[in-house]
Amino acid sequence: MPAPGAWTFSVTLSVLCAALCSSGAGESQTAPEEPWLKQRLEQFQDLKFGFLMHWGAYSQWGCIESWPLVEEDKWARPDDLPAWTERGKDLKRFQADYWALPKTFNPVKFDPRPWAKLAKTAGMKYLVFTAKHHDGFCMFDTRLTDYRVTAPDVPFHTNARSNVVLEVFNAFRRQHFVIGVKQSLAWRTDAAGTTTIEVPPWAQQTPPCRHAFVVKLQL
Repeated sequence: MPAPGAWTFSVTLSVLCAALCSSGAGESQTAPEEPWLKQRLEQFQDLKFGFLMHWGAYSQWGCIESWPLVEEDKWARPDDLPAWTERGKDLKRFQADYWALPKTFNPVKFDPRPWAKLAKTAGMKYLVFTAKHHDGFCMFDTRLTDYRVTAPDVPFHTNARSNVVLEVFNAFRRQHFVIGVKQSLAWRTDAAGTTTIEVPPWAQQTPPCRHAFVVKLQL
């Protein structure tokens, strides 16, 4: 077991290109009624090139976010993923250890300022950062759940940059980026009583959002 802070943290980065279509399915979509929303969407489309980032406690394993927890999503647990094979491909064991990953999350070298500068040099205009994925772990400070990066049982909570979302947004704002946030619903039992995945109660108590994901842009 590596010493705290000795983990190699991977950052999953994806580049977004806003493709504008003037025909096909796009024509059948209802235009927004609110003038301010239409203006915001037009401004966003004009930005063209942006930066989407997933990063969280799961990065300690070098796996993707949330999806390895789903039994049917075997593609998310490849045989070359050490965290999967070292647990004998036991899904229950894998899930239990995944939920506990925040207790070893301590990215002491975290500094989003070089990310922002590099993105600006590449010509990017906007950022979308995942504040919470389906696993429910919040990369921001909140009083609504203990399953957060600033919780007392997360080693990184004592770091001056522990409020990750705030630090990322501030770094990109200084480079004049438009700021967006993606927040996914934590998996839980739906209104029909169907549970998509077994989620510990403490991971269910996360800040809610109305949609499967939310992208909010501050222009």
